[in-house]
Amino acid sequence: MFVASLGTGTVVGMTVQGEIVKCHDVGMNGPYTISVTQDGGHIVVADDVSGKDTIIKLFKMEYA
Repeated sequence: MFVASLGTGTVVGMTVQGEIVKCHDVGMNGPYTISVTQDGGHIVVADDVSGKDTIIKLFKMEYA
């Protein structure tokens, strides 16, 4: 499971039990929403930039 952390500017990977696996620095000030592409190969992260256009980034998923 992935959670956007607006306060830390990261995307946090965690287990369904809530254990943090890894924090990913996505180079955004305030990531606030995440979506996984239909094929499961990428995640889309949107940045909350007040008063400006929303920034959207696409990241390739890597499975261990």
